[in-house]
Amino acid sequence: MRKWIFIIVIALLVAAPVALIGVLLYTQTGVELIASQLGRLERFGVRIEGLSGTLSGPLHIERLEIDNPNVHIVTHDIVAYLQLRELLVQTIRISSLTTRDTLVEVRTAPPKPPNTTPPRFLPSFMRIDARNLQLTRLRYVNIDGTAVDADSLRARARISPRQLRVGQFQIDAPKFTIAGSGRLRAQRPMGLELTVSGNLRMERDTELAIWRSEERRVGKECRS
Repeated sequence: MRKWIFIIVIALLVAAPVALIGVLLYTQTGVELIASQLGRLERFGVRIEGLSGTLSGPLHIERLEIDNPNVHIVTHDIVAYLQLRELLVQTIRISSLTTRDTLVEVRTAPPKPPNTTPPRFLPSFMRIDARNLQLTRLRYVNIDGTAVDADSLRARARISPRQLRVGQFQIDAPKFTIAGSGRLRAQRPMGLELTVSGNLRMERDTELAIWRSEERRVGKECRS
């Protein structure tokens, strides 16, 4: 009898963590726990509204806003599918992500004192691998107020602490189509590599082919 009691206790001790992980990943409970902590992000200029679904997918966000001195981003109706097994190697892998009505506004940040801290896109322990990004209805507003509208953006990207790499992207707009790839390195000044090609649609059904490959530094030395 004692032997069976001991076996049952061991089985419960083993099963309990597995059951807890299953509840967190495959039910609404895990997302509700995350949603209860989202208010902490607002002091960093990040607001997430309407979080629902499950971590195993689909995960839904009604509205995401990022507001900081350099850029303002608002997007709606985000639907994402995550590959959870990649979390074991500290990677957030997104197999699919769609959004609609995205606004990106670039701003002139106020002057700051010199910063000698090495820049990073992510914490040193984190990686993001987005395999299939599809954004519909976008607007980009430049520092000078120039606005560009696009119907869709399709891309794949990998982000590490020191590098943001877009392996392939395509932007479709009423007046142009652009495809290409690029890489941005976290350093001072930032290192940008970009290759693009596409077509610019002009009046009277005329199209102008464009191609450009560029490597340059972005920003000023020792500025944050």
